[in-house]
Amino acid sequence: MFEGCLFFNLNALVRDLNKVWDAQFDEVGLTPPLGYMLFAILNEPGLSQKELAQHLYLERSTVTRFLDSLEAKSLIKREAATEDARVIRVTASEKGRALKPKLAKAMKKVGEALEGRVANQDVDSLMKVSSKVREKLRS
Repeated sequence: MFEGCLFFNLNALVRDLNKVWDAQFDEVGLTPPLGYMLFAILNEPGLSQKELAQHLYLERSTVTRFLDSLEAKSLIKREAATEDARVIRVTASEKGRALKPKLAKAMKKVGEALEGRVANQDVDSLMKVSSKVREKLRS
């Protein structure tokens, strides 16, 4: 009925992809968005909340909520930046740093799960097109 509807198809795709991501991140004990946020923090310690929002294409309020969850799990620490107390810098705690290998493994397994079902060039094309459309909608 809605095969030609972009809204329906994109949302259905996201739901299907979420199942793949959820299955892999269950082993880490985090949702995929929290896992990716922690991974970003691990790879760039000291990112500000604003920078995290930009890197992950999220609203700042969503970043705050996700950071609250990571902090409640004792996986991150937030501190005021020395150059400007209004800027909050985020780093991983020791417990958070210990999850890095598990996060990397989960991300790799997501890729492997997709490889078995979808051609790499189709995934690459989808990422390029979706990125292009997202940029055009934002400008």
